[in-house]
Formats: sequence, C-alpha cells, structure tokens
Amino acid sequence: MILNMEIRNLSAFLQVATTKNFTQSALILGYSQSNISMQIQQLETELGVPLFDRIGRHITLTHYGQELLPYAHQIVSTALKMQNLKRTDESLCGTLKVGMTYSIFEILFKNTIEKYHSRFPNVNVELRLDDATLLLEALKNGQLDIACLIYNQAEKSNWNCLYSQPCQISLISNKYKGLGLKENISVSDIAKEEFILMEDRASYNILFHNWLSYNNIEPKVFLKLQSTEMARKLVETGNYLSVLPFYTVSQHINNGNIKILELPDFNLTQYVQVITYKSKVLTPQISGFSEEIKPFLDFFLLR
Repeated sequence: MILNMEIRNLSAFLQVATTKNFTQSALILGYSQSNISMQIQQLETELGVPLFDRIGRHITLTHYGQELLPYAHQIVSTALKMQNLKRTDESLCGTLKVGMTYSIFEILFKNTIEKYHSRFPNVNVELRLDDATLLLEALKNGQLDIACLIYNQAEKSNWNCLYSQPCQISLISNKYKGLGLKENISVSDIAKEEFILMEDRASYNILFHNWLSYNNIEPKVFLKLQSTEMARKLVETGNYLSVLPFYTVSQHINNGNIKILELPDFNLTQYVQVITYKSKVLTPQISGFSEEIKPFLDFFLLR
C-alpha cells in the first residue's frame, strides 16, 4: 500500500511538473485538486524539501524538484513496466492522445492507425490536428501524450525525441505551365507568380516568409489552406506556386504534373519528429504508437 501511494504521488508530481497547474493536473489524472495538493505535500514531507515554488498562481519547480524529476520519471516508468509485465498488447487499454500536423496526417494516419489498432485493439485514440506550435504547447500542458510534427529540431533539454529526420521544403509549380517551363529561374521571377500557401502558423510557411523577407519579396497569395493535398492538386491543374514538405509531393514528381523549382540560395529544411514532453512517462501504448509510425515515416522520408 505504501509503495502504491508513493508511486501515485510521484505520478502526481510528474503531471504538475508538466502542466505547472494543480487544477489541470487533477483533471488529467481524474482526481480532485485537493487530492493532488495532498499528494504533493506528502511527497514534500517525505523528502523534507519543497518541490514547487508557489508564487500567486504561478508554479515552478524548485532546484530540488528539478533534481527529483529524472528519478521520478524512472521510478514511475519502471512501475508501469512491472504492472504490464504479463499483459499482452491486446489486453492493454486506456486512451492515447495523439497530435499531428495536417501534412503528416494526410499521408500517414490511415495506415498508422490501422496497424496500431490491430496491435492495441482495446486502446482508444483521440486525435488532434493542429500546427506544430500549438501541438507543442498541448504536449507541455499534458493535453497530448505524443505528437508527430514538422518543425525546427527539438531541444533535448525539453523534449523526448523518439524519431527525427530532416525534410526538404520544396517550392513547386505545374510542370507544364508558367515557371515550370523555364530552365533557369531567378528570385525575381517568383515575385510575379500567384501562390497557394498553408495557414500562417504552419512552421515551413513561416520559414518561407522569412526567406521572402530576406529577398525583399511580397508574394501574391491567391489562397491559404490547411490541406497540403489540396494545395498540391491545385498546383497540378493550375498555374500556381506552392511551398510544401517534400514528402507531400515526392510521389507526384515523376508520375504527375508537379515540378520542384530550383532557386539560388533556396535551401529550406525542417525536421519530421515524433516527440513527447521530457517528463512524460513512456507507457507501452505511447511507445507502441511511436513504433508503428516509424516505418511509414521512413518510407516517405528516406527514399
């Protein structure tokens, strides 16, 4: 009983360390706020040190809390593995909260979720589609367990990166229209063209706008979308330019109407990553999702 209580208290500590909020942690763990506060107090009393600084509504880890973090993570993770020692993937249950950016969802989710459901038939999956910055915030707040996104390379100090591969950001056109017919293209050429771009907060769209600003170009944006697939289809049939991750267009370069435009100094790269927040305990359900998505990511990224 004492061991169970200690692990429960450590789990509460890890959740509060993630969300920096007692009320939100209580909702996630299914306890009352007073219960979470009591568990943290018990842990602080047992250790004899304060784990959190509480200044008004703001909560931050003390240096004692920072030191406890890796040990708590290891203990809770080991306890979960022991609990699941004799359980098969088929018998595991619970809910897995997954975040994805739109471009990855469109090419990967169907195959990934079918494989995952076949392996973990009793695990419910809740999916959130959003831009990378909001997914990262949701991971920090404990609203997501794991996310697959395209973004700048994650810092190891804040994130547990289960998968990472660089990805070229491509400037594309119709192969048989407009700039697609030209051999040599200058930066000034693209200023005259109409663009179909992703929503403003898409990470690679921000990267492209920074490149445009550096070259003193104001693009003519005809349309903003969330769907990379729709953007690609419109470029295939019309005379527009778009900027998309290479994995969204790779299959349509040789067998379709898409052409990647080569420009001087246009070399934009981001990283496709599967990540959790650093203090997140990797349950078999979380690790299993990472394992199932990796082969599909490799298929699209390492060709």
